Amino acid sequence: MARGYILKMAHIVLTSGLGNQYAGGQTELEIEAV
Repeated sequence: MARGYILKMAHIVLTSGLGNQYAGGQTELEIEAV
């Protein structure tokens, strides 16, 4: 469970930074879907 939490946080950080410029608003939907 802790492992999934760490991966999720890393995913959010990446999508908020690099992914936000690349995918735009799609990152928000991706985070909610995970």
